[in-house]
Amino acid sequence: MKIKDIIDKDIVKIEVPYFDFDNKNKTGFIEIHKKVEDEVELIFKELEKLKFPIFSIKTIDNFNFSDEDSVKANNTSAYNFRFVAGTKKLSDHAIGLAIDINPFQNPWLTLSIVKDPTHLFIAFLIGIINIIYGMGWQNNITKYLNKKKDVR
Repeated sequence: MKIKDIIDKDIVKIEVPYFDFDNKNKTGFIEIHKKVEDEVELIFKELEKLKFPIFSIKTIDNFNFSDEDSVKANNTSAYNFRFVAGTKKLSDHAIGLAIDINPFQNPWLTLSIVKDPTHLFIAFLIGIINIIYGMGWQNNITKYLNKKKDVR
């Protein structure tokens, strides 16, 4: 059995509510590790209460499993079996423990490259919601919804 097949057994698809950029209430589907299902549902409900705008939420198979295509479409996604760029290490996305929200508005921020203060605010807001639900930021503010929970 391949590692992907083992990981896939722990991935669940959940429906989450959100407001789009036109302030319309919608639902999308996201795939995550089953052990963080409750927390992720709570986070998206919290974002919905705040009317936090999300461009789209679709599973990676809608983009032929291409992270690049998903990002180009400004799509919020989570599970995607992939490696950390330039390494042989599995990404947190590969095990369903990372979610990228609005990659155009919230692009892998570091303090030295922030040009638009709204980008920093978006990362900060999502980070605060993470902290409320016991989640943490990976690499300070460079990733948004990383759950470090014992899932192995």
